Amino acid sequence: MRVCVHENRQAEEPALRLLLLSVARHSPKTKLVLFCSGLTQAFYDFAATFEQVEAVYPSFPVERHWNVKPDLLLHCIRDLGFKDVVWLDSDIIVTRELTQVFGQFSADVFLMAQETLWATTPDDNGAMRARGWGFDVGREHPFALNSCIIRATEQHTALLERWQDMQTHEDYVTAQKQPSGQRPAHLRGAQELLTALLCSKEFSDTKLEYLRLGRDVVHSYGLKAFPLRQRLQWMKNGPPPFVHSQRLKPWMPTYQAGGGWLNRCYEDTFPYLLLADKLGTREGENVGWARAKTLMGRLMRATSFGYPPLCGVGLAAAFDAGFGAARLIKTAMGRDGCQGR
Repeated sequence: MRVCVHENRQAEEPALRLLLLSVARHSPKTKLVLFCSGLTQAFYDFAATFEQVEAVYPSFPVERHWNVKPDLLLHCIRDLGFKDVVWLDSDIIVTRELTQVFGQFSADVFLMAQETLWATTPDDNGAMRARGWGFDVGREHPFALNSCIIRATEQHTALLERWQDMQTHEDYVTAQKQPSGQRPAHLRGAQELLTALLCSKEFSDTKLEYLRLGRDVVHSYGLKAFPLRQRLQWMKNGPPPFVHSQRLKPWMPTYQAGGGWLNRCYEDTFPYLLLADKLGTREGENVGWARAKTLMGRLMRATSFGYPPLCGVGLAAAFDAGFGAARLIKTAMGRDGCQGR
């Protein structure tokens, strides 16, 4: 198995350095293959110190951006001869031995992560993405999928080729020129295309497994980022193998926390930032960007001793209650509306 990471943006180097450090610390048996261009010489020198980094290749063209995943996976399988390949986004921190995480799956299993609860469309009701493409539906997902982590083998080349081909479709190319929030759900991004394909009758026989929220992955993003259920799972079973900083890029010079004061306080408690602060400080990295920016955030970190499941737990409980009440009201209003008709 090879774990592949692609990055061609210098501003993302701090996150990529933490990914390498976390792999070296928690998954020393992992073989990493980096696809990097345009980064600083300091980073290449840094990467060369890790025995886990097997090779560094040039990145794919910049214009491919989020669409590069099928290109890279197919290149690894066809051209580099890797039979079992894992894609990791560069803004992930690893907490477990990856050879054990992925070693439990047979070669016919295709693997993706569950989407964050704070996504614009966090579900895939009725295989909506596949139906949006006009596909005959062969199965439905219980939720939307996230391509921050993908595991594929040589048995999945047909799926990857079809995914790659869909990215050249006129409807998709046109949609990518629009702001993300204005795109139809089935055209929002590359992972929507893959979600649609995996629901289609054409690929419904592909054996699919999910990395579930809380148990396998935590996405640090939004007011639903780390609800009570996921916190309890962490306390019971230890941290999930992957902690993802989805859309949260505080290491970038231009980053500004969004939302109001309460949102910024909660962001200070996100698991990715807590792990980044701890790991980076231990390894001598400059992780000032991972420190709490609000007084409330600093207090929550101090009183929880930086333990992710407890840090911000009061706000998480309040948000859970608020979102739960909103769902009940919405359901009741929908039921009343049906009765009125």
